[in-house]
Amino acid sequence: NLWETHQCRPHAYGHTWSPGYELPSGMLHGHAVGTCMGFGAFLALKADFITETEMHRTLKVISDCELCLWHPVMEDGAAVWRSQVAMIEKRGGNLCAPLPRPLGSSGYLNDLSEDELLRDLQAYKELCLSYPRGGRGVEEHCVDVGLEDPQAKKMAPVHDRFVVTPTDLVVTKLNKAQNENDRDAISQAVKMLDGVDGMVAKYSSQPSDALRNISMQTAKTNPLWAEAEQKGDTTRLMEAEMISGQAEGQLLALLVRFGQVKNILDIGTFTGYSSLAMAEALPEDGHLVTLEREAVAAEMASQNWEASPHKSKIESRVGEAHELLAALASEGASFDLVFLDVDKPGYLALYQTIMDTGLLRVGGLIAVDNTMYKGEELSGEQLSVNGEGARALNAGLLADDRVHQVMLPLRDGLTLAHRLH
Repeated sequence: NLWETHQCRPHAYGHTWSPGYELPSGMLHGHAVGTCMGFGAFLALKADFITETEMHRTLKVISDCELCLWHPVMEDGAAVWRSQVAMIEKRGGNLCAPLPRPLGSSGYLNDLSEDELLRDLQAYKELCLSYPRGGRGVEEHCVDVGLEDPQAKKMAPVHDRFVVTPTDLVVTKLNKAQNENDRDAISQAVKMLDGVDGMVAKYSSQPSDALRNISMQTAKTNPLWAEAEQKGDTTRLMEAEMISGQAEGQLLALLVRFGQVKNILDIGTFTGYSSLAMAEALPEDGHLVTLEREAVAAEMASQNWEASPHKSKIESRVGEAHELLAALASEGASFDLVFLDVDKPGYLALYQTIMDTGLLRVGGLIAVDNTMYKGEELSGEQLSVNGEGARALNAGLLADDRVHQVMLPLRDGLTLAHRLH
């Protein structure tokens, strides 16, 4: 769980801040979670989710179980903040900290600034000092019960990390080498590489409330997609992790504003995140057409846009991409910006249709997602069908003198291609 990435799903109480300090502190997992649950109860009180009596009831249970409420490692507020930033990236751009609301039910805290976090940590520390042992646990460290200090190996072994980006692949391979050689330099490389996504999220413009809501709603959808595929309501299994996310959404919005774009074609609506991110950046007379094969996803996206003042800029069409593109071409449509994010095996054919029919105007820009698909080509191993589709598109772009392109290592690759003629 410490290394799982892109956690677009509900989360466990007590597992938001503690992953960032559990290993450095040498605490047993239950004690680390105890500190996080206690801090969460304190934040729930501040958010008016629970009463003061309910907060103390929660802290008393943790303390009576001889678990830790407060640990000196939490004095390092900067480290706890770094943990929060990393967790926001791993949770699709949302903090999504589950807290009691009230006891017996769960609510989520999604907004907590660095200043607020640092103040709250100090206030929580003062509160914990009034509890037995000053809020400390009994035998709270691994070495207290005869186990090895996790810092002796610098980092816990990682075997089944879910690979989404090239960085994930590098981290996985470096961890394998580390487990065999246990070298400091490798440990530092892993730490630096794995901090990239969190740093990108921290220093990029933050999404609107409407986009945050789409992220949160999408995070809950995996059971729905599994059921939809089983019933035959979708042609394939869709996943919450398919959402574009904060950094990519903000880059698309930047391109719209910088290029003074007025007409956008979005191929692959999913739950509507990329469509709305771009629509928010369009001028009032701007127009975005988004295409989606799965009616279930298109309907969900429409509901997600409902509360946004920018929904009127969006036109949703449902059907097979090739047929919808042909219809747009017959209407004489032409776009300043095209965003392509659908099934990878069809990428090259869709690109050729967009170019050959003039749907992307001369001087326009096409952005293609997942062009480094999970880092498969970097691994040197046999490519999946999706990996082959991404590579075919990449080769096609290189061979097309009508465009000037660059591949960006954002998540698992975003390629921008400017149409020259």
